[in-house]
Amino acid sequence: MTTRFSKNNEFWESQRSLLGTSSSLPPTPAQLYKKRTSSLLTTTLTLILPTSSLLYLLLPSPSASLSFLLGGLLGLLYLRGLTSYVSNIGSSAITPSGDLDLSDAGGGSARFAFLAMMFIVDRAVPGKFTLLAIIPAFFMYQVASVIEGQREWEE
Repeated sequence: MTTRFSKNNEFWESQRSLLGTSSSLPPTPAQLYKKRTSSLLTTTLTLILPTSSLLYLLLPSPSASLSFLLGGLLGLLYLRGLTSYVSNIGSSAITPSGDLDLSDAGGGSARFAFLAMMFIVDRAVPGKFTLLAIIPAFFMYQVASVIEGQREWEE
């Protein structure tokens, strides 16, 4: 004779066994995007820091390495803003009625401000920064993007 208590106990035992054998769910697109974004930001940072350190060791003046570091960090901030903007495109560009709302289209000009900021810093502190080192460092995120694209291709 089985009692209600033993049936309840059997139920929970079967649930525990199911829990132990279940496979994990595949990641959602948002989780994949977050993983790729953090990987891209990390790769960019790992390109900027050793390169600026190497410039500091090889060149007699530290201004080029500091300029490279400044440009790289501005590029990293630009990339962070860009990834935040892209992650919000799907949710904010389409209204509940299904229409396309481009009222937030000014995000591009805010991101462009990082590029303008490089020139402002160069002019505000004359002789301290080298514009020829700032500009390539700013675009190091593009190199990191190619590296991450290659990693995705290999997966």
